[in-house]
Amino acid sequence: MVILFPFRACCMPIHKIRMVHFEELRELEDDWTSADLVAVLEKMGVEGAGDDSAEEIREMCILSLQDLEPAEAAAVVMAHRLGTELTEGQIQNLSHDCQTEKLWEHGGNMELHRAMFSIGSLLFVVNEQLFPTPDAVRVTIELKSPDADAFERLTGEPAPQSLVRMLAAGMQADAILNRLFEDELAGGTFTEAESIIWDLKVERTSERTATLRITSSGNWFDPLRHSESFTWNESL
Repeated sequence: MVILFPFRACCMPIHKIRMVHFEELRELEDDWTSADLVAVLEKMGVEGAGDDSAEEIREMCILSLQDLEPAEAAAVVMAHRLGTELTEGQIQNLSHDCQTEKLWEHGGNMELHRAMFSIGSLLFVVNEQLFPTPDAVRVTIELKSPDADAFERLTGEPAPQSLVRMLAAGMQADAILNRLFEDELAGGTFTEAESIIWDLKVERTSERTATLRITSSGNWFDPLRHSESFTWNESL
């Protein structure tokens, strides 16, 4: 007897993606709270700023950092943000490197890229002439999934590798993401994806449609700037 199994069209769901908005960002929201800036001021020996307004604290912090040499200012900011992850020697080295390199793109440890952007965004305000221009991007897309299971995977608690693979499908083959992670995008382990996705906001708008706002370095997602719509065949 020949047993016929029904064909499962959902084995490779085809998602439809439409670009809604592409935005360049110099600084990310709430990256530098008043509490952060007061802590930076205290590292410079400035006390008593905690009772001032948010605007006054920010201005005082920027002016105080401007009074320092560029590498010294960078070291103070870096010590606040990454003092538990980096040694004093590493901070000293990177405080010089960050004047010429976008460490949120080219730093050897991708897990630190998000924090390096935060550092770079404040230092750019301190001195636009001496520190690289921050260039994060926020991509807003509309996602339509073919069935409820596929929709849940990408809007419930989506795996970073799935999101990166989906967005890579909207880029040209020569985009840096496709060239650098060709094997990882094809399938299997893709641990770097967690460092590529800096922030994600999901809003479900209908049964199988959602709006996703994804923030990352322009180094990865700038090729989506001119995308309009595309599809992604999800391999399970």
